[in-house]
Amino acid sequence: MCSVPLAGEPVWREDEDTNIMLKNLTPMILKWNKDNIGNLFRRKNRLISRIEGIQRTDDHVNNRFLCKLEKDLKKELDEVLKQEEIMWFQKSRGQWIQDGDKNTKLYHTKTIVRRRIKLTLSKMMRVNGLKTPSRLTI
Repeated sequence: MCSVPLAGEPVWREDEDTNIMLKNLTPMILKWNKDNIGNLFRRKNRLISRIEGIQRTDDHVNNRFLCKLEKDLKKELDEVLKQEEIMWFQKSRGQWIQDGDKNTKLYHTKTIVRRRIKLTLSKMMRVNGLKTPSRLTI
């Protein structure tokens, strides 16, 4: 396994092949992810269980300690949910980049179909004397 370079040390060496550099970078990124992020799903489930456990107690509303703990756990859960949302966004973006133009026709067709459906619905509403909403959602 590669060691993490010190501050000021170059991460990339010009004499190395890009594939080798990426292969050396991968374990460092995985270690960083494990140390700093961990398993988001496990953390989320653990936080939800703890919050539910606090809320099941009869006296949690009157107990200052439990109220503060619940508030702190909810704040931590919000952060985990934000991280999870970012992770899914990055994964979907990565898939889109990987697919490239392969899906462009699909997305374009999907947009055209939605536009036609909206147009047809608004025409039908006008014919029937109904007011067309400012934003028609499908």
